[in-house]
Amino acid sequence: MIEPPNTVPNEELVKEVKAPFNMKISWTLYVVLGIFVLGLIAGLLIKIPLDTFIAQNRYILDTGEEFSSFVTFRALFFNNIRVLLLSVILSPFVIPVFFFDFFNGFILTALASAAVAEGALTVGTFLLAILPHGIIEISALLVGWSVALSAVVILIVNLFKGISFKTMWPMFKNRLIILGCCVVAICFAALVETFVTPLLIT
Repeated sequence: MIEPPNTVPNEELVKEVKAPFNMKISWTLYVVLGIFVLGLIAGLLIKIPLDTFIAQNRYILDTGEEFSSFVTFRALFFNNIRVLLLSVILSPFVIPVFFFDFFNGFILTALASAAVAEGALTVGTFLLAILPHGIIEISALLVGWSVALSAVVILIVNLFKGISFKTMWPMFKNRLIILGCCVVAICFAALVETFVTPLLIT
């Protein structure tokens, strides 16, 4: 008499068949967008003198080299890349990502309100100075922060589920590609800010 095959599922087989947890980047994008908006609101409510802002942020362009368009581009590009990379590296702690997110929104409106209030710029001139490169730059940073946070959530949840990193790799690979696109966008934004923005505000 032929015995029926063993229908009891193998524990190791079930473990491998488990579907890994995936998370849409849009979920974390809503979070970072909300924090960015809170930063924008805070920047309007908290007044910072324009001289103070310039003094605190002079290091971005103060490279010790003779001023040129290339030096400006390099300083702007590497400053934003540093922010993005630090956010990605520190994303497992979550709070640093929220800080960079909130602070960028805060500085944007704090600078705008200070410049307009002190007569350094009109609202129209400030928008011309910010919008062309700012839309690209801020979008890239928001997406980069979203990718980092979603990757952390995916890693933690799947490790608790016993999913191997090899199974999770395709999800991380997709996010690395998106981060690469963010770097390209930040580079393009720095080019616009260096070569196009001065033409618009003169």
